Amino acid sequence: MNVGMAFAVIFTLIIIGFVLAVGMEQIQSFFCIGSDAQANKAVKDIEKVVEEVFLLAKGSGKTYHVAIPSGVKICFINRKNPDPHPYTDRSLTWDPDPIILEHFLRNPNSPQYGSNTWIYYCGKELGEGYKIKYLSPSKSFCVTTGRDLYIEQAGSSADISPLE
Repeated sequence: MNVGMAFAVIFTLIIIGFVLAVGMEQIQSFFCIGSDAQANKAVKDIEKVVEEVFLLAKGSGKTYHVAIPSGVKICFINRKNPDPHPYTDRSLTWDPDPIILEHFLRNPNSPQYGSNTWIYYCGKELGEGYKIKYLSPSKSFCVTTGRDLYIEQAGSSADISPLE
């Protein structure tokens, strides 16, 4: 190998190392964009099913299969009691950071106040609240991909629960 080729290989390795070191956060956020879009679509789909069920007779219901990327979690919150709610199946347990409870869910000045859904996106440790109209979960719980939900017309609202 001649000197020019050796210099080019070393220079290329230095540039690749620099790009990876400086741009790793941007690379990771690039991959999270698709994951976040899938999570948002799942929440919008759940919102549509809730609206459909709300228009049905009391006691009627529908199931919904959750299809979100790994690393994303959607939680449904009982607004009257947003405290942690344990389950024997740990994947269903709603155990938010105290910051979420005090500064978002219980703070009337927060834009997240009154949220009945909490979405833990890729790369966002605290997640983000969302309000689904007509939805009032009787128990707080979380779901990851592959879980089936049951949405039931409960009179003045729609209830949601995980199917076991």
